Amino acid sequence: MTNDGLIPTWRTLEDAFWAQGGKPRPPTTFALGHLKWTRNAHRYPSNSGKTAKWSSSFTSEDGHIVEDPNPPLRNRRNDPDRNWGLGRE
Repeated sequence: MTNDGLIPTWRTLEDAFWAQGGKPRPPTTFALGHLKWTRNAHRYPSNSGKTAKWSSSFTSEDGHIVEDPNPPLRNRRNDPDRNWGLGRE
């Protein structure tokens, strides 16, 4: 939560992370208001595995979680319910 008691949006946290010189390798901790937040990046590989898209989530020191409102779509390569595209039962 910030000083006014509200949980910041994902965009606010993402902007604060990069403004404070964030590094893309997870996990990374930074401060916003009176709380420390940890940013975790998540990789979503394409079906071929040649490219990937990234998403992030934030966890505050008091347990609040803020996730990307528009994460990349699941596909057979990055979905555990489809066995990550391995074709095994």
